[in-house]
Amino acid sequence: MRSLSDISTTDFLKDLTSAQLRMGMFIQAGLGLGALFFFLAVLFVAFFRQTSTIDTEPLDILTTLTPINIVMLVVLGSVGQFIYRFRFSAKQLESAYGNDLRDREGNIIVATPAEKAIYFIRASMLLRTALFEGSAFFGLAALMIAATSGFLLSFLWIWINVLPLVVFIALIVITFPTKNRVLRIFENSIKGVN
Repeated sequence: MRSLSDISTTDFLKDLTSAQLRMGMFIQAGLGLGALFFFLAVLFVAFFRQTSTIDTEPLDILTTLTPINIVMLVVLGSVGQFIYRFRFSAKQLESAYGNDLRDREGNIIVATPAEKAIYFIRASMLLRTALFEGSAFFGLAALMIAATSGFLLSFLWIWINVLPLVVFIALIVITFPTKNRVLRIFENSIKGVN
């Protein structure tokens, strides 16, 4: 049975156009910028929140959410890595070769095997990134609770909830889909599969 690993590097490079790369770059950048804008909103609320009464209920909630957030980062990060690696198994590469690509309306997109490999790599990267994004936004929600309650600037331990965002942004920067990086994924994760 044919597999994405049967595609030559020459064919892959021929179809790895600037437009293909831009699409992946826009997706990655959009995910990262969305999280950063939310973080800026959290900071805005934290610095401009004026409160005269102190309600300790949000603090109790944050003492529960913070450890959950750290566990979520580890679990979702591990699951993301597992799924990413699983997608590059020989069976998955065979399946991806035979699958048709479809547009939003369900119509089949005529694609070369190399284009299928490009879409496959992009989808694999996006899947892993999305799981880290879930953890980052959970942490941002905890930070927003702290900011709206007036606790964010008072209790330093609450800032541990920014860790998933830092990991998420680092992942986006480290895996940003440049031509060399996508080619390296193709050669190591697709061509390297036996």
